Parts: sequence; C-alpha cells; structure tokens
Amino acid sequence: MSAFVRCKSAVRKDRGSATLLVMLLATVIISLGIGFDWIVKEHMKATRDLELKTEGMLRSYSIMDKLLYMISVSEFTPKAINSEVVLKPFKSSLLPLDGTYIKFKDVEVSLQDANGLINILAPNQEALRNLLKENTKADPDIVLKAWYAWINPNYHDEDIPSSFYNKYLPRKYLPQYKEEFSLVYGMTKKDYDAIKNYITIMPNTGFNPNTAPIPVLMARLNITKPQAELIKEYLKNHTITSDDELQALVNRKLSLPNYRIYYYPSNAIRIIVLALHHKKPIYKIHADILKKANLSFPYTVLYWKEY
Repeated sequence: MSAFVRCKSAVRKDRGSATLLVMLLATVIISLGIGFDWIVKEHMKATRDLELKTEGMLRSYSIMDKLLYMISVSEFTPKAINSEVVLKPFKSSLLPLDGTYIKFKDVEVSLQDANGLINILAPNQEALRNLLKENTKADPDIVLKAWYAWINPNYHDEDIPSSFYNKYLPRKYLPQYKEEFSLVYGMTKKDYDAIKNYITIMPNTGFNPNTAPIPVLMARLNITKPQAELIKEYLKNHTITSDDELQALVNRKLSLPNYRIYYYPSNAIRIIVLALHHKKPIYKIHADILKKANLSFPYTVLYWKEY
C-alpha cells in the first residue's frame, strides 16, 4: 500500500513538472510572437515614413524647380515678384515677398525679401537690440558685444568667461551661417529660435517695410505691435513708397543715406518649401538665393538646406 502511494505521488510530481515546462514554452513562444509582431509593425511604420518622406521630397523638388524658373524670368515690385510665366500649381504671376505662405494641396511655399529682415553681418544695432529685447530673455547689450567679438578679429570682450568657449572658438570673421548667432555668449537655443525667422546674413540694400514681418517692423521702426499691425493692414490694399506715407501711418521716418535703397526689395530672397501630410511638415527645403539679371545664370544659391 505504501509503495502504491509513493508511485502515485511521483506521477503527480511528473505531471506538475510537465505542466510547468509546457507553460514556460508557451510563454516563450508568445513572447517571441509578440516581439516579432512588434518588429514587423515597426518595420512597416518605418517603410511608410520613408515612403511619405520620399513623396514629400519629390513634391518639394517639383515646386522648387517651378518656383526658381518663375523667379528667373520676373521683375521686382515693392511688395512682390511679378513673373512673366505662371506654372501650375501657381495661379498668379505675383509672388509675395513678405514671408506669407502660398498654400497648395500638401505643399506650402514662402518667399521673404532680405530687405524685410534684420541683417546681422553689419547690424543696425538699435534694431537688433529691440528685436532681442522684445522676443527673447537674453540681455541685448551682452549679446551685441559678444557677437561683435565673434565676427571681429581685433576685438576681445573681457566680460565673456574664459571657460565659455571650451568646445569651440569664436569665428573672428564674418559668419558663414546665421546659426552662428546662437553660439555666442548670452544666447540660448530658445532665444535663437525666437528670432531666427527675422534675421539674415543675405546681402540687403536697405529696409523695406512692405515686406517686413511684424516683429521686424517693431524692432526697426521702434514702434508698438498695434502700430506694426496698422502698417500690415494698410499694406493689404496699398504700398508704402516714401517717408511721407510711413510718417502718416506711425509717425516714423527711415534714415536715407544715398547708397541705400528703401521701400523696395533686395535681390536676395529666402525661399521655404514645405511638403505636408495631414497638415504636418514631412519635408522642408530652405534656400537663400541671389537673383541676377542674367538668363544664363539667373540666380546664385547662397544657402541650401533640406530636412
């Protein structure tokens, strides 16, 4: 009797071990299945993302090629470029130069006149100080001194801690990219991001309030936001061509040295092309070009970035 009980107990133990082994194998198989399913889904997602990005890239290239051709056979007006041809999907020969987006299906295009921005190569210090003051938490005086030290080989700012430039050194020459402005003492990435759309190193010939964004109008003319908005409202149906008009609007005049051109665009243009999917950017081209009166070489590319 005791032998029979022991045998029965051993059978139960063997069954228990087999059950545990089956459960362990099932857990492993299920885990492998879930992992494989996740890998497949991630692969399919990555493939779809690559497909969308490729489609966005092709749409961006297509619209950029048409846009550059339209620009190459165009003439400037105070507020826009007037092209001799209209290529689909564009519906007008007039291309605004104030940075507003021309919207198509899944693509948006923006052109910005360099004379509507603040040039940081040889900046109007008051305008740049105002821009920093109104849009960032940086100390304008510290940043301006640090920037001057960055681009001037013979100037050293004693207020900059010696340890600040331990990862890179000041350029001590005119900048190659405007992003260098984010590297100087006193600036942060957040500060730079707040003003990057309003500054440029493209060559400009003066200041054009017809194409300037509201923050640039405020900084360059030292006016309030309501006054800048008043200018923008006026520009919907009119063009500012003289100091008299500007003074009538906001009681301001521009300094007019003989070698500068005001109230008219520069030949330098910032172009932004955005390819969209469900209204979200999936591909972007940023190009700064210099338009030339030469059909053999109608423009020079100053800057080109795709991302």
